[in-house]
Amino acid sequence: MGSARQGDAETGRGTRQRHGAGQGHRVVGLTHEHGAGDTAHAVVEGVSFGLLDGFAALDKSVRSSVSELTLVGGGARSAYWARTLATLLQRPLVVREGSETAGALGAARLAWLTESGDEEQVCRVAPERRRFEPDASAFDALQPRYEKFRKLYPALRTLFS
Repeated sequence: MGSARQGDAETGRGTRQRHGAGQGHRVVGLTHEHGAGDTAHAVVEGVSFGLLDGFAALDKSVRSSVSELTLVGGGARSAYWARTLATLLQRPLVVREGSETAGALGAARLAWLTESGDEEQVCRVAPERRRFEPDASAFDALQPRYEKFRKLYPALRTLFS
């Protein structure tokens, strides 16, 4: 399956997916019995499964060289999401000081580097604020839902194209 950019073309927001263009994002199985918490959980889980798909698409030698990951952006404020990602990716996940704004800081650091910034000073790693370890029992519970997630895109492709 090819990779496609999903999301808002005007702002560039969205996620990379291997499932093909035009698929969009869906919440499947939602009924009137589900509340806002269920919907939020489905979104966090779906985005996490999408990130797992992306990680799995990396060459095995690359994946095996990754001993830990750092969570950046607004999602770094959520311990729940950090635990979910650490569990699904089977890697310790670190939230660093300033992780919530690391995207903007990264852009500023790139600009600094192009203006002859000292690489050691520009690229220093922020102190660790919190660490999340994978949870083996939660991983086992998530696997059947991840397999269902992976089967949904091909199954729904013709309905939403």
